[in-house]
Amino acid sequence: MNSNEMTIELAAQGSFYFGFDHITAPGEFDVSDLRSNAGEIFPIHQGYVRFQVPVRPRKYPMVMVHGAGQTGKTYENTRNREGYESIFLRRGWSVYIPDLTTRGRASMTTFSGSFGDLLGRQVGPPTTRRYGNKHLFNGFRLGNWTDGEPQFFPAVQFPQSLVELEQFGAQSVPFDLAAPTGSTTPDDADTMSDNLSALMREVGPAILITHSQSGLFGWHTRIKNSNVKAIVSYEPISFVFPDQDLPAGEIGIPAEKFAKLTQLPIQLLFGDHISAEGNHWQRWWHKNLDRARLFVDTINRHGGDAQVVHLPEVGIHGNTHFPFADLNNHQIADLLSTFLQEKALDAYDPQDL
Repeated sequence: MNSNEMTIELAAQGSFYFGFDHITAPGEFDVSDLRSNAGEIFPIHQGYVRFQVPVRPRKYPMVMVHGAGQTGKTYENTRNREGYESIFLRRGWSVYIPDLTTRGRASMTTFSGSFGDLLGRQVGPPTTRRYGNKHLFNGFRLGNWTDGEPQFFPAVQFPQSLVELEQFGAQSVPFDLAAPTGSTTPDDADTMSDNLSALMREVGPAILITHSQSGLFGWHTRIKNSNVKAIVSYEPISFVFPDQDLPAGEIGIPAEKFAKLTQLPIQLLFGDHISAEGNHWQRWWHKNLDRARLFVDTINRHGGDAQVVHLPEVGIHGNTHFPFADLNNHQIADLLSTFLQEKALDAYDPQDL
């Protein structure tokens, strides 16, 4: 399928915030003191989303959610090639790309004090960090980089130039590491899925695309909101299992919640350079791929419709941790288009026929 077969003609585009909570800082508000937050009201947990709707859209929009330390930029065009945003706009899909709470254009205002205390919940201390270039290079499986110059994997589907590598590293933004269960720090899966569920209520029935960390947020969002009609998750790192069928070390949820994941088609997709041999991250991803297969097997044993696609096993080689942004992302997009066609989720909106 050639994405260039359609020009991009838009009926609408815009952006908005979603998923608000509000808190009030302690103390008495003083209108004359701009340096004090006492008594001030802050919106928190809001997300930001940019959307574009083609002139003749398909029935279900796509909501494309970024991973840890990233923003919606990950789905946009790079300087030299199309990203998922314009690829799927050309194919007739409305595209919604959020920045999750605390990231990018959804940065959360802060003040001296604990949000959790104000909300009446127990909160562990958040740990904020930003991935540096070497961690990104190794963790996203572009190659090996410890000392000296980065060493790309042979035939990796990432442009081997300093300019592209600098653009890639610049996408990294600060984020809070995963928080203890029940906390209200921003990366808590319950907070994030509440946030995404609010977006799904705004968008309506849609296809949910997740990546890496947001894979977990996607599972919980579908449990909360039936507007999620399918999930395609690129290299998710966390999974959920029913309490009575729980592998060691995994996240357990009640069976009635897990059943929500058996009611829609799910595809998990993984790139190349994943093996029991090689560097630390290649081995880590090998273990994670095994966990993904266990998750899919569990869904299917409970009556669901899930699949794992490991790209080298279908003859596609060299992809990194974000296949949708790789050099061959049109080919990766074809897999998504085919999946949605097979699941009868690619129809055009009958109102526009």
